Amino acid sequence: MEWHKEKQRQYPSLGSGTVYLKNNEGEWVDSEFTWQQVDNYLKNAGKFDGVRGLADLKKKWFGQHRGLPFKPSEEEIVQWMEWHKEKQGQYPSQRSGNVYLKNDDEKWVDSGFTWQKVYNYLNKANFDGVKGLADFKQKWFGQHRGLPFKPSEEEIVQWMEWHKEKQGQYPSQRSGNVYLKNDDEKWVDSGFTWEQVKDYLKNSNFDSVKGLADLKRKHGESLTMSENIKMTCGRG
Repeated sequence: MEWHKEKQRQYPSLGSGTVYLKNNEGEWVDSEFTWQQVDNYLKNAGKFDGVRGLADLKKKWFGQHRGLPFKPSEEEIVQWMEWHKEKQGQYPSQRSGNVYLKNDDEKWVDSGFTWQKVYNYLNKANFDGVKGLADFKQKWFGQHRGLPFKPSEEEIVQWMEWHKEKQGQYPSQRSGNVYLKNDDEKWVDSGFTWEQVKDYLKNSNFDSVKGLADLKRKHGESLTMSENIKMTCGRG
C-alpha cells in the first residue's frame, strides 16, 4: 500500500486495479493480481485483528479519518481543489463526486474517496475558521456564500441575461445552476446556483437589492431594453 501511494499519490481502494511492486533495482513490477483480490483475501483471512478489508487495513495502519486515506493538511486539500478546478472548470462542492488527483505522469487518478468525505472531514477538523467546503473556499479562494468571487451588480445582470437567452426567461432562486458563456461562446456550468446568488444578494451592500426579485425590478428597464434589441435584431 505504501508503494501504491508512492506511485499513485494515494492509498489503494477496491477499484485501484493491479498491484504494483518494486524489484531489487527499484523498478515497478506488475504483480499480476489486483487490489480487489487483496480485499477479498483480507475479508476471508480471519487472522488480522480488526481487519476485514482494505478500508479496515487503511484505518488501522494509516489513520484513515472519516473516509480519507490520511489526515490531509489544508495545503493538500487546496491542491485537490485546484486540480478539480483544472479538470472541471470550477471549485468542488460536497456533491462533486469523487476527488481526482494527478500522479507523477500528470495523469488523472481517482482517489477512491469523495468530496462529501472531504466535507465531513473539514467539519470535524481543527482548521481555523473552517467547518466545511464553503468555509474552506471562502478562506483560500475568496469564495463568498458559495460564489467564486464577489460579483458586481452588472456581472449578475449579465448572468441573468445569459439565463434568459438559454432558458427563455429570467431566473428565480429555484432555477438551478447558473450557466455562463466562455470565450468560445459555449455554455459552462458555473458550479454555483441561483439560490446561492440570492443568498449573496441578501447579504450584499447593493443599494435597494436584497434578492433576485429586487435586482430584476431595479434593472428592469435595462433588461427589457436588451430583450427588445434582441427581438428587433431577430425581425431584421
